[in-house]
Amino acid sequence: MKLYVKTLCLLSLVALPLSYVWPQSGLITHPVKKAAKAKPKPAAPAPKPAPAPLPKVVMFGEANYKGETLTINENLPVLPAPLGTTESGQHGKVSSLKINAKGWVVFWEGKNFNEGDDELWIEGPAVISDLAKLHRPHGNNHWNDRILAVSFASAPPSSNKKNRTVITRQTNVR
Repeated sequence: MKLYVKTLCLLSLVALPLSYVWPQSGLITHPVKKAAKAKPKPAAPAPKPAPAPLPKVVMFGEANYKGETLTINENLPVLPAPLGTTESGQHGKVSSLKINAKGWVVFWEGKNFNEGDDELWIEGPAVISDLAKLHRPHGNNHWNDRILAVSFASAPPSSNKKNRTVITRQTNVR
């Protein structure tokens, strides 16, 4: 009988605290583990857009890369306004320029790549801050406000002509 009383007392000691925890059921159950909500993976950072390629040539209406600009990426037999021609159509309005690409760029005094007009051949990349300081073979003897057309050559000039100014990367012109 002592064993029966001890067992009964022991069970009541265990059952009493559990009845406070789960008073309705009276059964010992394991709590359901809450499924951990999967944290959303942080979105991969958006890829940075590739920087826009630099234009091959940028021409400016004033010395020191100021004034109106004209961006050129292909051959142009006639430069458009505002830097292409004056009212009379006799000459352009380009006073400084930047060549951002490797290779040869030809600036023409006349329209439509006329080989009888003066030519300015420049090996890029290069910058010329004041075309008034750059010698031209004829006329007013400088290239300021004289460019009317632009072309891209695949090779350096092959002959030495009297109407050609050639600037290589080794030439110090700023």
